[in-house]
Formats: sequence, C-alpha cells, structure tokens
Amino acid sequence: MLVLPDDRTFLDEIRSALQIEKFIRFDATNTVTQFESIKEAKKVEMRERNGAAKLFLSESLKNAEIYVNGDKIQSGAKEIASKINEALGKLVSTVYHKLSYIDTAMSESDIHTLFKNNGQQLTLVGTNITKNELALYDVNDYIALNTQRHMKTSMKSILERFLKAPYGFVEADVQWLVAKLFKNGEIAMFVNNDAVTLLSKTSEEIIRYLTRKEFNEKLMTEKRVKANEKQKKSVRTVMKELFNVTSASDDDDAIMRSFLGYASSLAEIALVSLTSKITNLITTLDFVQTEPVSDIVKETSYRVYFISDSNEKISNENIVIADKKDKDTTKRMFRLRFNFKNKKYDKSQKYYLVAYDDKNDIEVLRHEIIMDIAFADDFGFFT
Repeated sequence: MLVLPDDRTFLDEIRSALQIEKFIRFDATNTVTQFESIKEAKKVEMRERNGAAKLFLSESLKNAEIYVNGDKIQSGAKEIASKINEALGKLVSTVYHKLSYIDTAMSESDIHTLFKNNGQQLTLVGTNITKNELALYDVNDYIALNTQRHMKTSMKSILERFLKAPYGFVEADVQWLVAKLFKNGEIAMFVNNDAVTLLSKTSEEIIRYLTRKEFNEKLMTEKRVKANEKQKKSVRTVMKELFNVTSASDDDDAIMRSFLGYASSLAEIALVSLTSKITNLITTLDFVQTEPVSDIVKETSYRVYFISDSNEKISNENIVIADKKDKDTTKRMFRLRFNFKNKKYDKSQKYYLVAYDDKNDIEVLRHEIIMDIAFADDFGFFT
C-alpha cells in the first residue's frame, strides 16, 4: 500500500487538465467565433498541466510511505522505483516465505546429471551441505505423511503443493527434488501401478516420467521402506559365500544390482520336457544346464520339486548340481524322477514345478502344470 503526503497539488493539476480536455472535445464551432485559436491555446495549457501533475506526483511519491502487510517499509533508497521494488521483494518473501528453500535453481539438464552421477551427493562447493536441502526435507515429509495415511502421492499433487504459496517453486525445481529423493532411495515411484526402479527402467525412461506432463497423474510416489542393516548383511554374506565378493556400497539398489550381476553368472537349468499335465504318481522330466561351467559361469546347486498353489510340497525333492563343463548341449541334459503324494488333486487348481538355488533359497524356475492323477488309498508318499 502506498500512502502519499497530504499535498494534493498534483490532483489539482490533473483536475484542471481533464477540464481543459473536456472543453477541447466540446464542439462549439457555431457558438464561439474564435474557437480554434482558443482550442489550440487550451491544448498548450493542458500539456503544461499534465507535465506539472507528473512533476508534483513524482515529488509526492518520493515522500510517500509504503506498507507491506500493515508494516511500514523503512527504505534507504531515494528513487521511488527502487522503493517499490524493495517493497515488492518483501511482499514476495512474506507470501512465499519458503521460496528461499531453493538455494540453487535446477533444470532438466540437472536431472540428467543426477542420474549420471551414480548416486554421488550433490553439495555446495567447499561444504558438505546438500543443495536445496530444506526443500528436499519438505517434499520428503509430504510424501511420507501421505504414505502413513496409506495414500500414494501423484506428481500432480506434489507440483500443485509446491508451486503455490508458501513455496513458489518452479516446475523444474520440483521435478529435480522428486528425482533426487528417488535417486537417494528415500521414495519409491510407480507408473500405472508398476514399480519404477533403476533395475527395471533406464535413466531416460525415469527422466521422462518425471518431466513430461502426460505422466503427472500417472506417476505415483510413496515413502520407501529401506532395507535394514541385518538384511543388507545377509545379502553381503550370500555374495561372499557364492561369489567370493563383498559389496562396498550401502545403497539398497546398488547392493541388489551387484548381487543380480553376479547371480547372472551362475550356471542355470531349464525344463526341456514340454509338460503341461501330470497323469502318474511317478513322472520323469528332462532338464538342461543352459551353459557350461567356465571362468565366467560358476557352478551351483538347485532343489527341484512340485508344489500346490498354497505352497504345499506334493513331490519328493531332487538336488541338481549344475557343474557340467561340456560345450555340447546334449551332454548337459539330465533326467529327474518325481514321486507324488497319493492324494486327491483338483484339476481347476494351479500346481507348479519349482527350482530354488540351494545356497540362497532364490526361486529360479516356476512352471505351471495340471495334476490329473487318479486317487488311490493304498499308496503313501514316495521319498
């Protein structure tokens, strides 16, 4: 609010100029003999009055008092333009009092850089302070609060909240904040209810989800439950036993990515028999070790058996040691015999042939089958 001094001289000049303008516009050709000469004189007077009004108004503005939210602004600036700009700045800082949480402006190129840095902490030069740290806290807290209420938070909701007061962030800043929290493992993201991870999606796909308006309502976030130290230690122990390596990273995704990378080097097995139905209590199936053991592909062992949809074991368990080094595929084939529980099986239910890595208990094979076996009370469970 601008409060001018009590001097109203500029108003008198404006009023006189308006009266002259009204006279000039009045058509008095037939009533005043020398109207044109008077009209020209009045135009000159009107210009003088307007000039005087501007001068007096300028002087009044110099001595005007400026208020923001009822508080008088004490400014050392002499120019009125500087005073008004200073007042507007204070008004913005009052309404958008959390705008300062963005200490470093971001763009889409910064998001690309974020995903190329392999999780390195982005800090201000010469300090250990994370850029836009306060803004990151508030976005993280907002998503966490919704997660506690069993709600996912859309990118649209995040933008709507942080673009308006008291934040006033720009869209690119909000997109970077969400990307940073995701990269740090603080939040999980979903598109059409499918989990978005660094293992399942490329960096370019993730950036597209974050920055394109078409995904604002589709991209959902929630607070991520991080693996605890006991769980991380278990994975490291398995890696040490299986691959004789230890993950140096403490990041959940990095540990899992490392584990999967080494796990893919284990000798795998696959079902060869094209079986969709079991009709006998005793059945044999053919398998193959997909690759020969080498310096890259390591030997391992598997437990192979049948289960019901409720995870009840319905057959004996075969132990397979995948250690064949033959390059000839036929020499890496083998046959397993399965004895089934003599019980009533429901043809409408699902049953599975499964294989688990014997050392880390990870499922590596699941094949759905139909059990079509006649029930006989005279036999028990073969082992």
